[in-house]
Amino acid sequence: VDLAKNLRVQPIPDSKIMRVMMTASSREDSRNVLKEIVDTHMTKQNGESGSAVDQHISQIKNLRDKYENNLRDIQTRLKSKQWELQGMGVSAGSLGGYGNTTDNSRQFELQRLTELMPKLRANAEQAKQANDSLQQQLNAGQIPMQARLMADQDFRVRELKNRIADLKIERDVAMGNMGNQNALLQNIERRISETEKSLDASYNDAVVSARTNITEQTSRIAESAQKELDETQADYDKARKDIANAGITVAELLSLQEDERVLRELFRRADDEYRSASVIKTTTPDRITWQAEPTVPGEPSFPKLYVSIGSCVMAGLALALGIAFLREMMDTTVRSPRDIARAGQMNVLGIISDENEDPQLSGSRLPLVIFDSPHSLIAEQFRQVRTRLQHAASLDTTRSILVSGAAPLDGKTTVACNLAAGLALNGRKILLVDANFRRPEVHRVFQTSNEHGMSDVLNGSANFDEVVSDTQVPNLSVMGTGPKPLNATELFESQLLIDFIERALEEFDHVIFDSGPLLVVSESVALATRVDGVVTVVRAHSDSRGALTRMREMLRQVRAEHLGVVLNAVRSQVGGYYRRHMKMYYDYNEG
Repeated sequence: VDLAKNLRVQPIPDSKIMRVMMTASSREDSRNVLKEIVDTHMTKQNGESGSAVDQHISQIKNLRDKYENNLRDIQTRLKSKQWELQGMGVSAGSLGGYGNTTDNSRQFELQRLTELMPKLRANAEQAKQANDSLQQQLNAGQIPMQARLMADQDFRVRELKNRIADLKIERDVAMGNMGNQNALLQNIERRISETEKSLDASYNDAVVSARTNITEQTSRIAESAQKELDETQADYDKARKDIANAGITVAELLSLQEDERVLRELFRRADDEYRSASVIKTTTPDRITWQAEPTVPGEPSFPKLYVSIGSCVMAGLALALGIAFLREMMDTTVRSPRDIARAGQMNVLGIISDENEDPQLSGSRLPLVIFDSPHSLIAEQFRQVRTRLQHAASLDTTRSILVSGAAPLDGKTTVACNLAAGLALNGRKILLVDANFRRPEVHRVFQTSNEHGMSDVLNGSANFDEVVSDTQVPNLSVMGTGPKPLNATELFESQLLIDFIERALEEFDHVIFDSGPLLVVSESVALATRVDGVVTVVRAHSDSRGALTRMREMLRQVRAEHLGVVLNAVRSQVGGYYRRHMKMYYDYNEG
């Protein structure tokens, strides 16, 4: 196996020389093995070359003779097909080299018959209809109009009509001269009566004769038209059959011509190879010899330092780029507004940086950073959320707002508290209600009691004013969850929640609810349908784009008003946009 990999044999173009090379770890071993292999090969070939050349020439000659015999057979069959076509009235000239039959006389005949057939068919049909109509009239006892006209033109009928006319004139003259009782007048009347009887008999005979003639003539016309149509149809069918047979013969002829062309080319190649082999046999020396003995190279051919280093560097770069690209493709978490846009058409209300990256947050409460550290970057970002919310929805009509998210630990409470504090600092009277019965947090942030709260008001066990607590933030009041009810979802879906919101809005400008994650608890979904708008929180590098899409679809299914998304806890990359933005913000504030 190693010898097959390391031994290479290449022919030198336009020569009878072969280049043989061998690669091995030892230069001396490589030269010795190469020389031994070539010497063995030359000894074997020099003994077999003569008989091999003769055998090769014999094989080529047999092949050439086979092609020649097949070529003669094809040519004989070609002549037979050509004679067959000529017998059909198709010549090579009219076929355009057996490839075009548009000039064939049979084709013209078929075209003429095709154009004639509709006319003959119409004439035959018309003659048949005329004959059938005449027979129907005769069977009904009617006298055809043409028979009447022919009877009127009969010589005897016309003579009798003229005689009656002359007698009537003679009668009129006699009546004027002699009166009505004259014997001559009576004689004239008698003659008129007898002549009219002769006229009726002659007219009936003429009608019978005319009817017979018309019947025979119409029948002959119909039979003649049908006969001409049948004869033309037979000629048409025969012409089509002849053309079809000619087409099959032409196809066979073309196939034979193609076979002849291929065999002629194969015969020519075999003949050329036979002649070349015969010439080579007379001119080629009988023995294979060394052109040059193998030599030992002065330096190794592989590895080469610059090639190896370059290859390693390029492979490392490609591997690093591949890993980075694969990691980017496999990471489905939301990290920037671009990822939110990829998940669907949603309004981005703001981006909140991670608390560990803001140097001015030391000692400040993150849920109230807008109040404790108003000059920090995160406080400025929450003010931007407040401003964008005011532009995204009319706060005069959007008075009840739910803050929720897709999963736990997204920072919903932090966003809800800072949003409520921001609106309160803006001069609005705000009530922050903790509607997360599973994990209440608002009372811990503002250090208030949670013994009574929203559940007591909904169940009717406490008054609204009793469970509202003021905070150190001006215009901001909070309400805890109170005891966890057994039927939180049913309470939110009932009229009690609507009455609660209406009661709260009588005293406050806005009511902000902090709730559990939409994709985890059902009461958040029920609450989303009862408020004027929903603000969702997404935690960067934690929530996936799929979860964000499912949350958007869930809000759309329940027809909740989705005001926008807050991207929370965005960590800056080393040297990235958010770190530069943070540095620029504090440099600008410091003047």
